[in-house]
Amino acid sequence: RNQMKRYLRQGLQELEPGIVPEVDFIIIARVGSQHLDYHQVKKNLTHVLKLANLYQESVFQKSVFQKSLQQESVEKGEIL
Repeated sequence: RNQMKRYLRQGLQELEPGIVPEVDFIIIARVGSQHLDYHQVKKNLTHVLKLANLYQESVFQKSVFQKSLQQESVEKGEIL
């Protein structure tokens, strides 16, 4: 439970520049979400916010996100 809270807080901090200002929302984690890793939580959070029209990625955010995915793949040995 605490790990999920940390994942959600971190994800929201990273997504904050693209979140519509002055809007309050409540996040309720579903059963089984405790088995997700941070990147899955952030991806799901981004998806839900986009569906609710509360999030819009900027070009800068997309490039930063793609670079972090590439770095992660390199670290895992998937891309050389």
